[in-house]
Amino acid sequence: FIYHKKQASLLYEQYGDDEDTYVYKLTEDIYYMQINCSDYMSLVQLYKSDGTVINMSALEDVCPIGNDLIAAKEFCGNWGILDKDLNWKVGPIYDEIYEFRNGFASGLIRENYTTDLISVDENGDLHIVNVEGYAVDYLTPDIIRTTKNNKCGAYNTKGEKILDIVYDDINVLRNHFVLKKLNLYGIADMTGKILYECKYFQIYKTEKGFKLVTRQIIDTEQDITV
Repeated sequence: FIYHKKQASLLYEQYGDDEDTYVYKLTEDIYYMQINCSDYMSLVQLYKSDGTVINMSALEDVCPIGNDLIAAKEFCGNWGILDKDLNWKVGPIYDEIYEFRNGFASGLIRENYTTDLISVDENGDLHIVNVEGYAVDYLTPDIIRTTKNNKCGAYNTKGEKILDIVYDDINVLRNHFVLKKLNLYGIADMTGKILYECKYFQIYKTEKGFKLVTRQIIDTEQDITV
């Protein structure tokens, strides 16, 4: 950070002092001052590189998320998305926003346990698709693991459901989904078609496919090729 004393704003005069006010770079031309009002509350003042104060609604926090976009949290409110000119591209409706990965940012809405997948086209326009659950964990560049009530499912980045949110865990191995449910494992293909139900004690990767292990009195093994 850059310690800042000179360009004091009205917020600085009201809340700040030399010990708790700092300045950070937000974009090439915009900086912000983080003002700690108390142990539990802070405000943000935006200003241009020449020190000119940028007047807009009170913000609690800001963060660049990629593609010339900024996540901004209204004071005592939710997160939204600003463009580089500080215009709202998406209003403050999100409980959390995660930066762009694989071409998508994620906006989480706790009220209905859904996530907006946000992308930007070549013209700079935003496109948003909504999926069930919290979707911030990529299994592949095009498939996201979603979670809800401690269960997992999977959607593609077009917003199409691939796997219901009923599993304890989902991973990808040999271009297949390995599913975990009630401490047992199964396999699905990448379209979500269940190939082997979750009834196996362990699943191993082999040279040509998988080894499925069923626990009975002794372990029995079954090799499959994919």
